[in-house]
Amino acid sequence: RTTARFRNMDILAQIGSTLRYCLLAIWQSILYLALRVIVVLVRLRPVPTHVYLIMDGNRRWAKNLNQEPIFGHVAGYDSLRALLQLIALLDIREVTVYAFSIANYGRVESEKNALMDLAAKKFTEMMQQGDIIDKYDVAVRVVGDLDNPGLPLIVKNTAEKVMQYSQPAGKPKRKRTLNIAFSYTAQNEMKTAFQRAVLSNKPVTKDTIESHMSVRPPIPIPSARSQISNGSQQPHHETRYPPLLIRTSGEQRFSNFLMWQCCQNGVLAFETVLWPDFGLWDFLKCVVKYQFQTKHFHKYQKVE
Repeated sequence: RTTARFRNMDILAQIGSTLRYCLLAIWQSILYLALRVIVVLVRLRPVPTHVYLIMDGNRRWAKNLNQEPIFGHVAGYDSLRALLQLIALLDIREVTVYAFSIANYGRVESEKNALMDLAAKKFTEMMQQGDIIDKYDVAVRVVGDLDNPGLPLIVKNTAEKVMQYSQPAGKPKRKRTLNIAFSYTAQNEMKTAFQRAVLSNKPVTKDTIESHMSVRPPIPIPSARSQISNGSQQPHHETRYPPLLIRTSGEQRFSNFLMWQCCQNGVLAFETVLWPDFGLWDFLKCVVKYQFQTKHFHKYQKVE
């Protein structure tokens, strides 16, 4: 009788476990369906063509859990990977993330080495697993000073390899672009762009300088009105929407990130949540905020 009772308890436990798994799967399906419906509603208004992300708060998040800083950086990468799904659903064409500042070379040696090892590992995983590049049709660009003497050679090599892998020469252009600002500061980007503009033997203008920037201002997109008026899919005029910059962790500063680009009608969203906890709904809230702040933007701004 005792054996039979234990056997029945095991069966009930298995049934309970299966039931919990089924309920969880159903709940996740409901949430995903709700997300798809909300995405459709959000896309009724213009979404940013380019989003800038300052992924701040990884170390504080790890500290709150009594973990080493690298634990937070790993969780931060997982948050970015999950967010790319929503970015693809919203059809946002370009994202630039602040991964490693030139100022970060001054961090504690152990944390800096762990960050470099993590970067090399994740660049390699992007090529091997295809969960970002192939799944979301993304071209990866690592922008910054890759010749900095503090940058390990293995990180530079894997960065160059992932760029070549994601966008091979002669192949059709990818639908989306992920710019990873690594060994980067806006000051260094502007200095380098200005130097190259001077050496190009062309008049040094705003357009000339921008042509040498690592990250260009938002890419013009076709204007629906001009398509209708022209009766073709090749409009004569295009629309340029402002970029959206999101910074997590409650800090309200640029930290030397894309300062040139943000001064051109950029919309700023400063969120208090730490980056590893920044989820899909947090991002949707920022996009809706962007739409409200740009509702008076000249939707059919004509550019050359």
